[in-house]
Amino acid sequence: MAAAKTTADDTIADQIAQMQDDLAAIQADVASLTEIAAKNPDDTLIAALLDDAKAQETLAQDKLADAQKQADAVADAPTMAAVTDLTDAVTQDAAATADALTQADRDVSDGQTKSDANLDAAKTAADVALADNIAQIKQNISDIQDDIATLTDLQDKNPGNTVIANLLADAQTQLAESQQSLADVTNLANQVEDQPTLADVQKIVDAAQTQTDYSDGDETQAQTDVDKAQAESNAKLNDAKQAATTAANQALQDIQQSIAGIQEDIRQLEQLVTDNPGDTTIANALADAQAQLDTAQATQTDAQQQAAKIAAATTLADVTAVTYQIAHDEASAGVDKEDADAALATGQQKSAENLAAAKDAAKQDLQDNIDAIQNNVAEIQKIVETITDIANKNPNDADIRAALTNAQNQLDKANDALTDAKQQLATVDDAKTLAQVAEKTAAGDADEKRSDQAVADAQTELKQAGAKSADNLADAVADAMKQADASLAAIQADIEQIKDDISQIRAIAAKNPDNQKIADLLADANMQLTEAQSRYQAAQAAKTELQDKNQTTTLADVTEKLQTISDKTTAADVDRKQADQDLANAKVAAADDLADAKQQATDAINQQLDRIDEQIKQIAQDIADLNDLAKQHPDSQAVKDALADAKQQLGDAQDAKQTAQDQLQQIGQATTPDAVNNLNDAAQAAGGAVTDAVKAANQDLADAKAAVANEMATAKDAAKDAVQQQINQLTDNVKQIQDIVDQLQNLVNQHPGNQALADKLASAQTQLKAAQQALDNARDQLAAIDAATTPADIAKAVNQIKVDQVVGQQALQTAQRLLADAQTIVAGLSTTATVVQAVSAGQTVPASAMLAYTVPQTVAVPGPVVTVTTTGAPEYRWAGMPVTSIDQATPAVGQTIGERTLAGAAAYRALDNKGARIQDRRVALSDINQTQQQDSHASLLRHGWRMPYYLSGRFMNDWHLNAANVATLLFFGTFLGWFFLPAKKKENEEE
Repeated sequence: MAAAKTTADDTIADQIAQMQDDLAAIQADVASLTEIAAKNPDDTLIAALLDDAKAQETLAQDKLADAQKQADAVADAPTMAAVTDLTDAVTQDAAATADALTQADRDVSDGQTKSDANLDAAKTAADVALADNIAQIKQNISDIQDDIATLTDLQDKNPGNTVIANLLADAQTQLAESQQSLADVTNLANQVEDQPTLADVQKIVDAAQTQTDYSDGDETQAQTDVDKAQAESNAKLNDAKQAATTAANQALQDIQQSIAGIQEDIRQLEQLVTDNPGDTTIANALADAQAQLDTAQATQTDAQQQAAKIAAATTLADVTAVTYQIAHDEASAGVDKEDADAALATGQQKSAENLAAAKDAAKQDLQDNIDAIQNNVAEIQKIVETITDIANKNPNDADIRAALTNAQNQLDKANDALTDAKQQLATVDDAKTLAQVAEKTAAGDADEKRSDQAVADAQTELKQAGAKSADNLADAVADAMKQADASLAAIQADIEQIKDDISQIRAIAAKNPDNQKIADLLADANMQLTEAQSRYQAAQAAKTELQDKNQTTTLADVTEKLQTISDKTTAADVDRKQADQDLANAKVAAADDLADAKQQATDAINQQLDRIDEQIKQIAQDIADLNDLAKQHPDSQAVKDALADAKQQLGDAQDAKQTAQDQLQQIGQATTPDAVNNLNDAAQAAGGAVTDAVKAANQDLADAKAAVANEMATAKDAAKDAVQQQINQLTDNVKQIQDIVDQLQNLVNQHPGNQALADKLASAQTQLKAAQQALDNARDQLAAIDAATTPADIAKAVNQIKVDQVVGQQALQTAQRLLADAQTIVAGLSTTATVVQAVSAGQTVPASAMLAYTVPQTVAVPGPVVTVTTTGAPEYRWAGMPVTSIDQATPAVGQTIGERTLAGAAAYRALDNKGARIQDRRVALSDINQTQQQDSHASLLRHGWRMPYYLSGRFMNDWHLNAANVATLLFFGTFLGWFFLPAKKKENEEE
């Protein structure tokens, strides 16, 4: 038997190994078919073959599992026949697995054959499709080339048209892109045979079709380019015709206008020929203008013929040629007009030159007449003046006066001739003809002759008056000498007056050394003195000449010398008046200078006082800022020193202000600019002192701020170091409290339902929150120290942190006390006391002890029954009757166990350690759900509950029980257990 089993084991093991190999081979077939199916996603046959191969795989797996099961059963086979049956079963499984492999191999072969056929068919179809694509692309290329030819022709007909040029360039781009598409599709066609899968073949087909679509788009775009170019060409031709027609009409109008202008030129030239007979230049200009008219009229005829050709033009070049010729005709007519205008200008210029030459000659002749007449008038005027002078010197001489009258008459005649000659000259330009010019020249010659005669007559009168005057010369000289002496005396008096003026101006200048105007006036007065002295010398020289008979031979000489003396006398008087004016001006300038100096000084001092006031305000502000710093930093000696100095600067500034005000008051009494300037300098110096004071006060403030900043930085560093130590202490407090909370949580977990422990835990968690809040606040205070601006801010933050430290320490102490209390509570608890143990010991459990349980099961105890639902809401029963609350059940339980009747559950729980150990352990749900036994005591003991606690004195002490009560409870509990348990068991069985 053992040998048979051994043989069977070996045989089965070999067969299982073969089955495993077959299964692996089938799985390889499935993998192959999976790959083939992936390459042929739409082939239902291959998909069916794959499904079949997977079915063979499943069959082989089942057979292998069955064989392994048979192999496991050999050891327990009771007979040889059983061993043989097991071996035969494995042999059958092996044969079925081998058949499955054969079928899977066949599936793979069939699938591969079908896949190859699919691939060949796809390649054949791809070759056809790509051949069609190539043919289509080639046709597109041919069409695009035709389009390009059309566009090239349109471009040739529209040179310079960028729209058509761009369209041609775009068509050429489409050709290049289609040619690239052809190359790409040709290349793809060569790759079809090398593709290993349908998907690869399809990718080539799709790519080729994409390129064909691109080429179709290229051909469509090229045709669109042709259409657009043709439309552009037509539009440009129409525009060109319209523009050419408009230009032609305008050109014809311009040509007609040119012809009209030439005709007007001819009319004017004909008049010029009439006005300038015998002038060949003007005659030639007229002939040239007539030739220009003939040429312009011929040009007009050609332009009209060219305009008629515009409507029949078929290309822009035709329109351009016509337009060019018309423009040429227009320009030619314009040139003809310009030439005619030039001929007219030549004629006009020559005519104007002829008339201008005649006028110039006439003007010169007339001017010569006028010059001669003016000389005659001047000569006669001198004669009249001489005779007048002689007459003035001989007031009782009738002959001289008669000669003067006659001479004046000759002067009037000469002036009349001069007036007429000037009139002729003034109207020369008004002459329109050479004849009119000649008339004016003749009139001028006649005027000159009349003036010549007047001169001769006046000279005769002068000779007669001169002869008569000689007799009176001696008397004239004597009279002149007297006048000369008087004049010299007057000049000397003027000189003395000028000297006095200079002396006064010099004194004024000394008081106003910086006044250039006064200096200039002094210089001018000195110049007047020099001029007056020079005039005195000249007058003295004239007097000397007057006495010299060789130099004074006529009354004219006497008059001349006397006039010289008179002129010098008059000039000297002017010099004196100018010196007087210089003195007056110097006095005004000095007064103005003093007034200006006072005003400028007043303005400057007032401005300085304004600045002083502003600077005093600045110092006061510095003091206010320093006072603020002193309040914020009462212990800073630097701030105290800076404040004291700033106050001193304020006092100095106020003293300087008073000084400036004093100078301002004294300006009114100053008599010279220097005195005024000295007062202003003193006021400005006071202002400088105030500036120094404000700078010092500003520096005091800056120094105080810098000192405060340094002190604050030092205080912050010290505070942050101390605070960080307190934060570290608080961090340690939080850690210790967290450890206490963790310990309390463990105690609560170990003693679920113990409210006292839960309360301790909740209190400890409250302390943890308080400590954490204190730590967070301390960290906030650390940030507050960084942001602090005063020592008070730092002290506030530090004091707050001290409070936080106290809070943290108190929280730790409280938590430690809570832990100690909890540990004391736990030390008094029994770790094995349970409700069920109390029940098994026959004790009545107060309903309040059951409140902590949440198992969805009714626990039967001798006394109140507590049902805790799945929602955690308890239901209470007493002796099988429901009660509304634990408060109704508690007094009865208390009476049953001999306790005092209490007002309710709250008061009952208030008793020291009431039921504490009863609630120590939770009944496991798995224990409750197990089948309960007939004997409730035995059932509870079976589930691990023990009785040492109840048999000891601790249970009785905890519940204040005596022996009689215990005996009564045990008896009553046993009775209730036997009474209720069978019914409960029946309910369980029915469930």
